[in-house]
Amino acid sequence: MTVFPIASSSSGNLCVIENSTTSIIIDAGIPLKGIKPLCKKVDAIFVTHSHTDHVSGIGPIHRHYKAPIYIKRSAYNDKPKVFEKCELVELQETPATLIGDFIVEPFPTKHDTPSFGYYVTDWSSKRSVCLITDTGFITPLMKKYASKADVLMLEADYDVTSLEEFEEYPDFLKARIASDWGHLSNEQSTKFIRELLDEGKKFLKVVFIHMSVRTNSEELLMNQVEKDIPEILPIVTLAPTIKPIDLDE
Repeated sequence: MTVFPIASSSSGNLCVIENSTTSIIIDAGIPLKGIKPLCKKVDAIFVTHSHTDHVSGIGPIHRHYKAPIYIKRSAYNDKPKVFEKCELVELQETPATLIGDFIVEPFPTKHDTPSFGYYVTDWSSKRSVCLITDTGFITPLMKKYASKADVLMLEADYDVTSLEEFEEYPDFLKARIASDWGHLSNEQSTKFIRELLDEGKKFLKVVFIHMSVRTNSEELLMNQVEKDIPEILPIVTLAPTIKPIDLDE
């Protein structure tokens, strides 16, 4: 099983999760040309929510791969024109969705539009991935899924000081980003992982995703990791990556 966050930022998001027989993507917020050379087939597309950086390329990607789009009705209703002439499947929280070797379970996140994270299990290898993005805080349900995953893909959108000092954002946008319906900061994300580690959780990999290019940086995020959770530095990856992350390496 591999995970491949081809694009991951406030400008565009797309993550491929696959094994030798099954390939799914979560979000399609980049042009088709950004994934076409890197992915031969896609069996299904899953949508976290309908903001542009997560769905801007979904029509062309859907038509090229002939892959059905799994989406919660509330997310579809938020921006139906984006999904015109697409094959849609209404996503149900229960039972889980089976796509080839993968069992896919959605769970709600806390954003300013209907939004969902995903827990993906490869039943052939028993590996699992939990992806949490675009949420203002962590709920008990998110913690439940994160605590049983081999790989945690977790949003670390902004550095608090950088957001406060970024002059190009008006105050209302800064407030939205930092609110309970916005995004996770570096500190929120590392504190959550600290909590899991203190409860005995061990991960194979931790991948930080959706890092803002305006109010965050690799240096700021890694400084926070070194401060709060230094013991997991060897297994930390920052998205996007230039190649798939193999969960068995």
